[in-house]
Parts: sequence; structure tokens; C-alpha cells
Amino acid sequence: DAEMDKKREEEKAELEKQRAEAEAAEEQEKSAAEEAEQEFLKLDIFGADDVNDVAGGIPLFKEFQNEDWTLMQLVFELNLLVHAFTHDVADPERPGVHVDHMNFYYKKYFGKDLRPKDFGVETMKELVDLIGSKVLYFTSNDVLASQLDGEYESPAIFPKLAEAARRHRRLRLDLGEEGAALKLSAATGQGGNRGGGAGWQKGGGSYGPSTPQKFGKGAHPYGGKKGGGKGWGGRRG
Repeated sequence: DAEMDKKREEEKAELEKQRAEAEAAEEQEKSAAEEAEQEFLKLDIFGADDVNDVAGGIPLFKEFQNEDWTLMQLVFELNLLVHAFTHDVADPERPGVHVDHMNFYYKKYFGKDLRPKDFGVETMKELVDLIGSKVLYFTSNDVLASQLDGEYESPAIFPKLAEAARRHRRLRLDLGEEGAALKLSAATGQGGNRGGGAGWQKGGGSYGPSTPQKFGKGAHPYGGKKGGGKGWGGRRG
């Protein structure tokens, strides 16, 4: 049966074609992923337009561990504390929160204690230093201050700061500085996850504890800017 032989040959050729196409597509996807990874490593963090997609669909926070989300939240809260206190007090003789009163006002605004020991340090100044980047600092009078404005177009600055701190911390650890390792306790809600490895997986992986999988557009987090902010993916920040 020549007809049957011909049909089998055609089916075999079709299968080989499909296999070759699948292998080519897989190789192309692998190459694209490697290229995106290299782009991510060379990324200008603060020049990124969209933190949800900085290179081939990779979000800026793809390597975040629980500790990185925790520090990002802390930066946001302390920055908010600085500006909320100044706004609410409206007294030039009280320019901000003194280091000795940080826990009192932090608890007043956020309903929880701020204990340096929960972050593996002894003092509030060490806690602020732990954040890195000097975006938050103490004045000569030991008053907590921030380099960030009270109102901003996009809160994307916060994951950018967290990623910059993570990379700097990773570099120090690679150089053998054991003191660079974070020592967050379970009291922060993030203890016990200090290792490397990605906190994100392409195709629907985890972004972090209690964290939405997309930082979409939303209202201004301070509630003080008319029209609301542009969300995590905005250009400024």
C-alpha cells in the first residue's frame, strides 16, 4: 500500500516539523529570558519608567524577599510619619518627630510599636541607617527628616529604594561583610526568610506577603493631592 506509506511519511514529516518549531520557540524564549535577565542586572533602577515591567516583563521587585517588602513598607511609613506630623502639628517650633519620640508617634499614626530590636538593631538611628540611601535621616537636632516630598506623582520611588538597598546589601554580603545580613524577627511579620532566591516567578509567581500582583493605578497614598497619584507604574520617582 503505497497510499498508506505516503500518508505515514506525511504524518512523520508533520511531526518533525512541529518538533522543530517547538524547539525553536523554546530556544527563542530561553534567549529572550537570558537577555531580559542581563537587562535587569544592568538596570538603571531610578530611571525605570514602570516598576511592573523593567525588562522583558520582569518586575523591578522580582528578587524581593519578605525582608525587602518589610523595609519598603517601613520607608513608606516613616516618610509618611514625617510629613503627616508636620502637616498635623503645623507649628514651626515643632519641625518634626524627635528620635526619642519616634515610637510614640509611630504607634499613634500606625497603631503598632516600632522596636529597633525587631529589625536586629538597638537604636532608632541604627534602624533608619538600616534603610540605606539616606532618604530618611536625622537633623542636627535629632529630628527625623525625609528627602522625599510630602506629595509625589508616583509611589514607585519606594520599590526603587528597596531594590537599590537590596543590591547594595547583596554586594556587601558577596564581599564577605556578614554584618550586612538583615536580622528581622518574627515580630515584624517577616522573620525567617533571609536567604537569596527570587520572590517572583514569570507566569504568576509570588510577589511578596499580602502584596498585590500588580501595582496598578490608585489614589494618592497621603490623600492630600487632588486627582490622586498615578500608581506604582508612573514615571516620576
